[in-house]
Amino acid sequence: MIDHTAEPTIKHHPEKKQLSVALKKAENAKASALKGIMVVSDKKEASRILHAIDINSPIKGNSDIAMADDGLEAGIVPDFVPGINEIPASGGLMTALLLAFLGGMILNLMPCVLPVVSFKILSFVKMSGQNRYLTMKHGLAFFFGVMISFWVLAALLLILQAYGKTVGWGFQLQEPLFVAILAAILFVFGLSLFGVLEAGSFLTSLAGKAQTKTSSTGLVGSFFSGVLATAVATPCTGPFLGSAVGFAMTVPPMQAMLIFTFLGLGMALPYLILAAYPNAMRFLPKPGAWMETFKELMGFLMLATALWLIWVFSAQTSSFAVVLMLAGFFCLSISCWIYGKWGSPVNTRVSRILSISFAIAILFVGAKFILVSTELPAEVEATSTLVADGWETFSPERVAELQKQGKPILIDFTAKWCLICQANHIAMSTDSVSSNLKEKGVVKMKADWTKNDPVITQELRKFGRNGVPLYLLYGSDPAKPPAILPQVLTPDGIIEHLKEL
Repeated sequence: MIDHTAEPTIKHHPEKKQLSVALKKAENAKASALKGIMVVSDKKEASRILHAIDINSPIKGNSDIAMADDGLEAGIVPDFVPGINEIPASGGLMTALLLAFLGGMILNLMPCVLPVVSFKILSFVKMSGQNRYLTMKHGLAFFFGVMISFWVLAALLLILQAYGKTVGWGFQLQEPLFVAILAAILFVFGLSLFGVLEAGSFLTSLAGKAQTKTSSTGLVGSFFSGVLATAVATPCTGPFLGSAVGFAMTVPPMQAMLIFTFLGLGMALPYLILAAYPNAMRFLPKPGAWMETFKELMGFLMLATALWLIWVFSAQTSSFAVVLMLAGFFCLSISCWIYGKWGSPVNTRVSRILSISFAIAILFVGAKFILVSTELPAEVEATSTLVADGWETFSPERVAELQKQGKPILIDFTAKWCLICQANHIAMSTDSVSSNLKEKGVVKMKADWTKNDPVITQELRKFGRNGVPLYLLYGSDPAKPPAILPQVLTPDGIIEHLKEL
């Protein structure tokens, strides 16, 4: 629609608190509306974005956007809506750091993270009567496991975006191979909690001392507990986190890494404080037989998390791929059982060698099954625009068509690996909400981001987001920007927004 070879002319109207922007029309352009993002950058530092304004307006005489005759200006007067389509120019970084820290702390309460962090707290309880220096070392190992994981993920995300890849926060769970590996790790971790095998006993026997498991291998275990907690936590864009991550994608890399650092600090700092001040553990239950029961309970939660990841995997691949993945898990369970039964240091040397050899062989077979399952082509999706329960598949063209007709629209940006999204679906499917949506004539659209979709990624960035969930409620007036619903939905909250249509 626009001839990008012509430099735009910008004029400031202080009395009206407005800007007018003259753009040269592209040859043969016949569009009825102008859509996109107008970015206002610092004149001296082009990478510093002052404003990012959502432009979505019909082209006609009485609108903000108008075509003009030759020799006259066409004015674009953006309607600033704070918090909806404007990134704050001042104080934005400090706000983003605060939101990132709070969002990181809230990540510890995510259902998929609780089994990992609960098990780490349990290990702190076990060590509460031991050397304080040892407890602090384990706390630091967990802390750096979280921090390094966030730095690696953030760096990878920034590198991919720099090379033009449309990825967003939680992008790692859009890859079937990563989902399969993470599910396998959680499955084996769950088996170890049930006592099928003792993780780390082989390294302990090599060291030759009983204390090695606590002082050395245990530190590695604490580090990887932090890595695992981060891996299962990052897909959740909970309250405060979405805005901070979205803002991080619009600032220079060093500022973006600072935001991700505060995100990791928010998640890891409570455990470092708990390790540094063991007196705080007096509020926790005393060590005892309950710990074994609690450990087994965490095993069930680990298996439940692995089951959730298998569901995510099924949405990204095919039913046959899921069968192969489960076959791989079956081999993993046999391998772990053989190693746990005959590979521990209490068995004879011949028994250990044979059992470890068999366990490794079966482990390779299971790994092959899992690897093949991730390489199979995904099932071809149905061509119907309907998803289920009256929800349509999201497309920008369909949104534009419905806006022209003056129909209200509810867009649900979701993913199967986003547990907050699944909880919100319960709120949206209640009878009271469904009846209100039907009464208002709202068209429901689902933008499924379970697999990488550049169209959905771009739409998320349009509203300053870099991950799900995001809920947009368009009214019947196409000139008005959509209302952005909270990231944690309640039936009453949705109905209140519907009343404002």
